[in-house]
Amino acid sequence: MKSKKFFFFLIFIVLLVSISHPELKAEHSKYNLKLPKIQIKKEVLDNGLIVLLQENPEHKLVAFEIIVKTGSIFEADLQGSGIAHFVEHMLFKGTKRRTVGKIEAEIKALGGNINGYTSRQFTGYSLILPAKHFDKGLDIIKDMLNNPTFDRQELQKEKQVILNEIRLNRDNPQRYLNRIFWMQAYSIAPYNLPVIGREALFLKLDREDLKKFHKKWYVPNNTILSIAGDIQTEKALEKIKNSFTDLPLGKYPQLILPKIAFSGGAKSYHEEYDVKTTHMILGFPSVSLSNPDAAALDILALLLGQGKSSRLYRQLLQKEKLVYAIHCYNYTPSFPGIFSIVYMLDQKNTELVSDKVCNELEKIKARPPSARELEKAKNSYLSDYIFSQQTVQSQAQTLARDEAYTANPLFSQNYLKMIIKVSVQDIQRCAKKYFDRENLIRVSLKPRSELESKKIARPFKSTPIKKLTLKNGVTVLLKKNPAHPTISIQTIFGGGTRWENEKNNGIFNLLSTLAIKGTSKYSAVDIAERIEDMGASVSTFSGYNSFGFSLNLLSKDLDAGLNILGELILKPTHPEDEFKLAKRLARQKIQIQDDDVYQDTLHRLKKNLFSAYPYRFNPIGMAKSVASITRKDLIGYYQKFYRPDNLVIAIFGDINEDKIMKFFEKKIGRLPENKIKEKLDFKEKPRRGQVIINNQRDKEQAILMIGFPGTDIKNREHYALEFLNHLLSGPSGILYNRIRQKYGYAYTLGGASVPGLDTGYFFIYVATSPKTIADVKKMVIEEITKLKKTPVDEQLLINTKNYLIGKHRIGLQSNSALSFVSALDELYGLGFGRYLHYEDEINSLDREKLLQTAKKYFNFDKSVIVITKKQF
Repeated sequence: MKSKKFFFFLIFIVLLVSISHPELKAEHSKYNLKLPKIQIKKEVLDNGLIVLLQENPEHKLVAFEIIVKTGSIFEADLQGSGIAHFVEHMLFKGTKRRTVGKIEAEIKALGGNINGYTSRQFTGYSLILPAKHFDKGLDIIKDMLNNPTFDRQELQKEKQVILNEIRLNRDNPQRYLNRIFWMQAYSIAPYNLPVIGREALFLKLDREDLKKFHKKWYVPNNTILSIAGDIQTEKALEKIKNSFTDLPLGKYPQLILPKIAFSGGAKSYHEEYDVKTTHMILGFPSVSLSNPDAAALDILALLLGQGKSSRLYRQLLQKEKLVYAIHCYNYTPSFPGIFSIVYMLDQKNTELVSDKVCNELEKIKARPPSARELEKAKNSYLSDYIFSQQTVQSQAQTLARDEAYTANPLFSQNYLKMIIKVSVQDIQRCAKKYFDRENLIRVSLKPRSELESKKIARPFKSTPIKKLTLKNGVTVLLKKNPAHPTISIQTIFGGGTRWENEKNNGIFNLLSTLAIKGTSKYSAVDIAERIEDMGASVSTFSGYNSFGFSLNLLSKDLDAGLNILGELILKPTHPEDEFKLAKRLARQKIQIQDDDVYQDTLHRLKKNLFSAYPYRFNPIGMAKSVASITRKDLIGYYQKFYRPDNLVIAIFGDINEDKIMKFFEKKIGRLPENKIKEKLDFKEKPRRGQVIINNQRDKEQAILMIGFPGTDIKNREHYALEFLNHLLSGPSGILYNRIRQKYGYAYTLGGASVPGLDTGYFFIYVATSPKTIADVKKMVIEEITKLKKTPVDEQLLINTKNYLIGKHRIGLQSNSALSFVSALDELYGLGFGRYLHYEDEINSLDREKLLQTAKKYFNFDKSVIVITKKQF
């Protein structure tokens, strides 16, 4: 989370105010932002509970965000134990009114979603559900926050779950790297301790510890309740008062912390780890939220390492090809934070790259950025904020976090003024002040030696989707939605892994990557600069059945965005140097995925599920196949697949339809028709007999993955398979309740039903310990077998339907998400409005249909089981 907020002690008085923030008027006319007018209600109840309310009726959803102002740095005599995080987990484990599993099951049955999180300063709970269930959501939140039972048996089970989470974090290179980086950066506790806790200290926690911690911190005068969505403010406020005012004012917790202390002087720490690529962080002591330099350091992070036109990306990845990925961020909590540069590279280049990074920092000290560079960075920051506020969840969360950090729920918008005011002189001054090599912290994970050797203004009502076809056959989807000043453009071609073979696996990934790496008019750097100058973003994708790119921009930049779109579609040049770089990065991504125990297990599962279908391939490719692909091959595929009849473009948002269609008829209508078409030629061989793969990896966690052949996207049975997958592995699902809730054998489990254009697959996975993997395997097989023999419980059927429907609505709130789904469905021949029928399809499922689907697809003779763990 980018923390852009000051911290003040809150004054707890009875207060009822209406806060509004007018449209932001920039100090410079070039920042012509059209921000929505935010009107909220804020009240501090007699018991100290802070209530924030924002109306947004657009999606018929309501989001609750609760922040309790405590986190890992407030654990006092239990510091380092992770008790704040443990309490967060246990709040989901039952109350006197709701037994174990009932909270999540009840929310799921209402079509909602709930999550919790713990940070160094705060503990949060996020709930979203259909607006008609506001009263029920409010009741659940109050009960959950104030009446946890801390059941002894559940506490012991959840201990095992968190132990698995601790171990999983140690198995994840980036999480582990961040952990040791904080240990090196801060010299004293609690700042240098992991939020989740140290295992030895965590194991000592008991029920009384949790009860005392909860009693101390979980009081109304230490809590913020933020609600956004389809509500009527006064009615909602009255309900909150009726519900929460019976909770007494608590004793104010004492926030006594040691003075922050960074490790003195330059410091290096390097550790061997099970990776093939070195992961590294360089960091400098930064500032707190209240420091006037915070905004300038945020802009510095953008200038240096956020985006493809940033200085470090262009120099070290694009030009010198010394790193595989690089990113900067400025972390500014309420205490002095860290400015970090994170990258991946070959171990042999660590010293060289460290020097080059520092040289780039010296350059910005010696010569400030140009006015254009600065404007680009500011636009990027402003754009990120606007795009982040499209969903009711993000709106509720922003209000709550702003209030928690600054006692001003509209701080984030105010902070934009500070961003706009940052000058080139501020940038240079801060670079000189904070980028001192005498304070440089370097931390890395390197390959092991043996591995190296190997109230808001009411929004406008959105319009239906329009489908238009250009004379040359290009399909265009348009949807006007002026609720937010944003536009999302999806450009999607048929293609992807489905059209690849052993020799050219990964070619579509390269083709999509090269789509934005140069045209006859613009170089890759020019494209990146033009996009980032606007505060826009562009990304590419390549999947099993399609590939393309997405462009997200502010509506004021539509003309510039359309001009870039035309260049990318009609005039890509696939430059030789960019092609070589894309191949190099693809091979490195393959290696990084091999280091990921989950990805490695999934690749082995798919490879054994399919004998002929290309779905067995990794969309990124294989090291050997990627190495053999030539630029000539790539251009050939561009000519075959960049066809009008193979292209759908979706443009959703605050659009001018006439302007878009004039542009399309003039520009995109020139894309030539192409008679050259690839033909698919594969036939899956019938396979009988279960396949069991034992995959040895030196990891603390073990993974079980069970897969079955699935079905294609045009077969309506895929809805039943999606339902069965969530029934088994979703939140409060059958396996979750048994494996995690009942026995505490897993921190994470899940699965997916993946329908393709020709076939598909279905899989379940569980991350557990090597000691319990045999038990977990038995449980998974037992529960899948039950679904083939016994009809689903009627209430469970209803609850799962509600969960899937709620999840579907929540996922399609943004222009980007809806345009992407609509374009894919249109490309696949399913119709752009297929998403409108999803709820009917889910509601049509009955117990008999699910039973028959389970019998048909869950054939263990056709299954593949992959077990990844330490030496067998």
